[in-house]
Amino acid sequence: IRLILTTVGCALTVSAWAAPQQVTDYEDDAGYQLHVDGEPYFVRGMNWGYMPIGENYRYSLWDRDDAFVEAVLRREMGLLKAAGVNSIRQYDDIPPRWVEWIWENYGISTMINPLVGRYGAEIDGRWVPNTDYSDEATRAALKEQTLASIERYKDTPGVLLWLLANET
Repeated sequence: IRLILTTVGCALTVSAWAAPQQVTDYEDDAGYQLHVDGEPYFVRGMNWGYMPIGENYRYSLWDRDDAFVEAVLRREMGLLKAAGVNSIRQYDDIPPRWVEWIWENYGISTMINPLVGRYGAEIDGRWVPNTDYSDEATRAALKEQTLASIERYKDTPGVLLWLLANET
């Protein structure tokens, strides 16, 4: 899987509310560009998350009822859209239906980020807090988990690309 992080320098506005059909990278003498539906796409994005004051890393917006999630997304995505954001980064716990909802309602695409064991992982049915990437069983489990994540989102309108790991 090729990570596409070389999008700086590309330019385009994707027509909002039309699901990207094909996302590719393009290379010429000037370097790489990300293309959506054959046109250059400049990612004006950010890592976005929602955590109320007083909560910690265990909080998940996606565990709340639909009316609450939708109210939060309407407020937050409206602000992001007004600021010119066209893409957000989300860990792979966001339900695909909310990725699609954000895309359909605000034209903001999502970069899905499986963590690939960055903060620990479940290996052979047990939680391992410190990932040993040299361990064969660990690599096999992480590959399986990452491929399952890609499979979960692969046909979801609004998915722009996958980012693998985090701050590694």
